[in-house]
Amino acid sequence: MSYVHVAQLDHFDQFTSVGGDLYDSVTLSADGKQILYEHPTSPGSKRGIYVMNSNGFGETLLTHDNYDNFNPQFSANGKKIVYNSHATHLYSPSIVVMNADGTGGKEISLDQRVYPAVAAGMWAPALSPDGSKIAVGGWNAAYDIHGGIFVMDADGSNQSMLTNPGATGSGCLCSDGMPAFSADGTKIAFSRSYGTGVQDIFIIGTNGSNLTKLTDSQGANWDPVFVGGKILFVSNRDDTTRGSNGYDLYSINPDGSNLTRLTNDSVYTAFTMGGFQF
Repeated sequence: MSYVHVAQLDHFDQFTSVGGDLYDSVTLSADGKQILYEHPTSPGSKRGIYVMNSNGFGETLLTHDNYDNFNPQFSANGKKIVYNSHATHLYSPSIVVMNADGTGGKEISLDQRVYPAVAAGMWAPALSPDGSKIAVGGWNAAYDIHGGIFVMDADGSNQSMLTNPGATGSGCLCSDGMPAFSADGTKIAFSRSYGTGVQDIFIIGTNGSNLTKLTDSQGANWDPVFVGGKILFVSNRDDTTRGSNGYDLYSINPDGSNLTRLTNDSVYTAFTMGGFQF
């Protein structure tokens, strides 16, 4: 059983509980009025993309297909959403951009003229604040790309790779994922997994400049998001002994200063379960 909670940055003064089967990849619209998430369309079925009001009412299914759909995100103006889908390949998810009312969906894959089709896929997409760009984690073992961050136009054109941490010769079984844009759209925060259980938060310019490590390789630090001039993320850095129950929310400044623990719960506290899939 899982729950959706609504909270403020500095304290939890309100929450909406909607128990039942897994509610995952929960994201709040910029105006705070709607919650977007993934949830099985029926017990034991594939996951669909849902939206509901932040008071817990008005749940609406946006995807009406037989595919597994997951990792949804709002655009900053709330008019578009982007999410992962297994519409094309069971093991190599593509991404879909659609209107927030569920219409006008377009599937996007890595450009096969540049990145061969074998083992190609994308994970955990994010829309830039102005809705013009998508950042996403991608991988392609056949083309020496293991978990790099990609940026492209919102229609899937002009794809470029910003990071490639697992390139041959690097000596690192690394993967980058879970990107998030800054409010001005000039920077991207993301998680880097080293294949050892340790993960760090990094930040990079959207043009690939100024790659900077923000956390200190203490535990698993992942799933960053920019909020109010800070970067929020999930970590078990203060308790690596309790499995999933050791995860809490933290904040840090974009320059790596002022690391602060925000929650101290006895249960798993995070934005999504996606970090366990690296």
